[in-house]
Amino acid sequence: MSNTDSHIEALVSAGAIHGVDVSPDGRWICYGTSEGGRTQVWIQSLENRNERRQLSPGPEAAQQPKWSPRGDLIAFLQDVGGDENFQVYAVDPQGGRIMDLTRCPGKLHENFSWSWDGRRIAYVSNRDGQFDVYSSDIENGTVRRLTDHPSVHHSPEFSPDGSLISYCSNRAEHRSNWDTLVAATDGGDERLITDHDGEADEMSYYAGQLPLWSPDGRRVLVASSIRGNYDIMAIDVVSRERTWLLQSPDDEMNARWSPDGERLAFVLNHDGNLVLHVRDLSTGNQWRVSHAEGVSGSLGMRGKGPDYRWTPDGQSIVYGYSGPCEAGSVWIVPSIGGESRLLYSSMPEAVDKDALVAPTVERYESFDGRTISGFLYCPKAGLPAPAIVMPHGGPTGQSTNGWSSLVQHLVRLGYVVFAPNFRGSTGYGREFQWLNKNDWGGADLRDIVEGANWLEAKGIAAGVGIMGGSYGGFMTLAAVTQYPERWKAAVSIYGIANLETMYRTAREDMKQFQLRNIGSPEERPDFYRERSPLHHVDRIMCPLFIFQGERDARVPLEEAEQMKRGLAESGKPFEYVVYEAEGHGFTKFETRLDYTRRIGEFFQRHMPVRGREPISV
Repeated sequence: MSNTDSHIEALVSAGAIHGVDVSPDGRWICYGTSEGGRTQVWIQSLENRNERRQLSPGPEAAQQPKWSPRGDLIAFLQDVGGDENFQVYAVDPQGGRIMDLTRCPGKLHENFSWSWDGRRIAYVSNRDGQFDVYSSDIENGTVRRLTDHPSVHHSPEFSPDGSLISYCSNRAEHRSNWDTLVAATDGGDERLITDHDGEADEMSYYAGQLPLWSPDGRRVLVASSIRGNYDIMAIDVVSRERTWLLQSPDDEMNARWSPDGERLAFVLNHDGNLVLHVRDLSTGNQWRVSHAEGVSGSLGMRGKGPDYRWTPDGQSIVYGYSGPCEAGSVWIVPSIGGESRLLYSSMPEAVDKDALVAPTVERYESFDGRTISGFLYCPKAGLPAPAIVMPHGGPTGQSTNGWSSLVQHLVRLGYVVFAPNFRGSTGYGREFQWLNKNDWGGADLRDIVEGANWLEAKGIAAGVGIMGGSYGGFMTLAAVTQYPERWKAAVSIYGIANLETMYRTAREDMKQFQLRNIGSPEERPDFYRERSPLHHVDRIMCPLFIFQGERDARVPLEEAEQMKRGLAESGKPFEYVVYEAEGHGFTKFETRLDYTRRIGEFFQRHMPVRGREPISV
């Protein structure tokens, strides 16, 4: 095996963290890590890094572990082949048989939480068609449906005494609104506890696993955007009295009460650096506790909760972290601040850390004068160099200062990589987040084109390609059909080709997301046709590579198949790979290794780095 080949394998072996929790006795942690392969759940001693073992059975990916308040079980999510039909399983932390807590194969279960006595779990599921809130009894498996409304629900959470449950949903005139509601866990009417005029969120969907109950059961935390940014407030569930607890020019995310309810931990999002802080609610003092840059305590996969937890005594915080030069890791830090101590790292020793590159945050002016920021990775070999613009997914996602083995591989090959946070991204307030509402592939795409223009104007880029996944894949396909002269090569990873078929075949939560963002095909037939890349395949001028997961539940395989047929009929140059038993986000090590190699080879063929022979992989 060549040095290059082994280095790629080492990069791809580096994992991410998908959920962190602390045992009720404060002696153990559990976490999901994709180190070396598919994500699995591990348990580890807080005192001894070498005392750790895998709990989930494999080979399917398992993630988002959460300890029972009684300490007798650890629950986690697991699907099959990336189909996102997650079931909630539980296992004794000492080992033993796996318990299926939801018992409904072929249906999705997510956003689960324990009751505070450890006897029940609450979760969101489409087991009856709609995405409603349910609870299951751990002992006898009895399922109770707690909501019955066509709107999608998120983040159910039991009150401390188990009598109430909070969750968020849309009950408003405005499609984009999210609100927080409370209902009795034994049935009964739900009560809206957030109320506002106009379009805004008072919930959790974009800003973390909220609402969360205060330890005394009197209030819930919500992330509210009614003042422009996502700020944190507490709402009395009886009087609905609101108290703002956190406000700043940046978005505050993923807030959690301390065990005594006297402090809040939260993540401050500044230009894609997500940094963990603590605030004393009595004095108003706050301080940073995690790494100053990178991604600390961020959302886990599919937004199932912040990757950090207070220890039961409130003296420390355990958090997940990744940075541009540090793969997924778990750390512990005193809650009063101080030096963080490494508990676990997924970074293989074989990775050449001297070859890794940290980005700079750069800003440029878009077509209408609006400032767009992004992360710029420059190869150590120098500039100018061929550049790859990398739009993120979402569209209400964000490029963050975290780990990407693919980016590090491309930069090592000599490419510039630029990840812009175009209009529609989170992290810059509500107004910016909704600037591409009803305009997918419009002004947000022009932001990306202006970013490519800026790279060349600054002498950074010598030719520009584009690559993205999910909504970033849609943006890639839109870019090469709307601005064909701009690009030298393009890679679309599970991207939308036809907005109408996407709407017709999408899972209900995905359909409602599309409805909130761009309306329906019946309402806007001309928009749906004009903005669908499939209808403009004949305009493409650059080579295109399409990657797709066979069992993708968000962007179905048919989207890629339609694009493949259109490209073949138009005689356009393209390459095409479908990975079996993979979904939206490739989880197998072999898949990640293969597509990382293929992408590097593809850009080397069509955008060669000057003065450098292509690296054979």
